[in-house]
Amino acid sequence: MLQHWIVLSKAGDGFAFEQPPVGSDIVPLEAENDCKLVENACFATSYHSCSKEQIIDLSALGFFPDVLKQCKPNIYFKDWYAGRFDCGCVYECTFSLLDEAKNVIDDFQFRTSINQWEGREWHKVEHCFKEYPESVRYVKFYHGGTDRQFWAGHYGAKMTGASVVVSFT
Repeated sequence: MLQHWIVLSKAGDGFAFEQPPVGSDIVPLEAENDCKLVENACFATSYHSCSKEQIIDLSALGFFPDVLKQCKPNIYFKDWYAGRFDCGCVYECTFSLLDEAKNVIDDFQFRTSINQWEGREWHKVEHCFKEYPESVRYVKFYHGGTDRQFWAGHYGAKMTGASVVVSFT
């Protein structure tokens, strides 16, 4: 299930694929529709850092440099996260625009901590890049998390519905 992802850290017990999510609400239908994912499924993190990223070559998808330069389409990122009802967790993500050398041109960072007994609900984090330098060639999607109680197993942040959309207005 980690196809196309670069796993940066898989400490503790690593990532788990849960279907359905254990200890949290069912995945919102909106998250499933956004990226055509497996029904009511997510990745769950462990008691030490679990993180992964995906670098997408816009040219390989047909968004050539001249098109990006002249049209400046909106580049929209979205991810969904939750914790468990019984364990606090930390979730983080970074959405980045990269140049030809894969240097960061612009990014959006989000990090939150969910308290124990408060984490079963799913939340959406999203960001749209509208005005950006002409040198964008890649986008990078990073997310990860951990639990806050250091419990063996997969009690950390859960994530699903990751998506990147390039939209011409």
